[in-house]
Amino acid sequence: MPHVLEHSHENSILVALPNAEAEHLRSQLEPVRFRPQRVIYEVGDPIRYVYFPTCGALSLLSSTEAGTSVEVGVVGTEGMAGIPLILGVNQMLYRVTSQLTADVLRLSATALLEVLRRSPRLHELLHLYLYTMLRQTTQVAICHRFHTTEERFCRWLLTARDCSDENSFPLTQESIAQTLGVPRTSVTMIAGRLQQLNLISYSRGKVTILDRKRLSKAACECYDVITEENNHFRRAARVAHAPL
Repeated sequence: MPHVLEHSHENSILVALPNAEAEHLRSQLEPVRFRPQRVIYEVGDPIRYVYFPTCGALSLLSSTEAGTSVEVGVVGTEGMAGIPLILGVNQMLYRVTSQLTADVLRLSATALLEVLRRSPRLHELLHLYLYTMLRQTTQVAICHRFHTTEERFCRWLLTARDCSDENSFPLTQESIAQTLGVPRTSVTMIAGRLQQLNLISYSRGKVTILDRKRLSKAACECYDVITEENNHFRRAARVAHAPL
């Protein structure tokens, strides 16, 4: 039977570990809370810790040489930030931030690699999750290329709502513009339109989703595709040696 680690009952990878393998992690996991807009890693930083979100999510951003950034993935309570380590790469590929408040369990890179040598189940889970992340980044690339800024904005709001489990959450126009890779003026215009349609309210850096059903219709299909992919991983994680 899976063993639910203290503080880790909301992370799909950790709760899927059997008792014996979970015990190796118990004393090494450290709960940490990241406030909104915290930069955790820059591109090229050595990976000293990996992070298992238990509430909220971490954002993966890529940037151009000119400094323009765009979100290429989100690590929620299904996964782990620091996945390059399992490929033998001790260097972060993305800028990792907490767009919203995020509760995570932190594990040193050294400890993770040691546990992986003893835990075939964790090794399997992280490789399954790597596949899930590849699917997500592929879908996000399609989204950025073919869908409107408004559709992508709505998708991101729905994702933020799912990750925070709240209809209201802090969000600055600057941060969402950075996430979507668009000018802040575009975000201002779209947020105003969504407010006029009574889909959201926005005041003093706080967004409230007023009509989730209609917001879902305004979002692109990528929200459903990525959500289902994450849910597929969660289901697979519950079953030992589950195939994709």
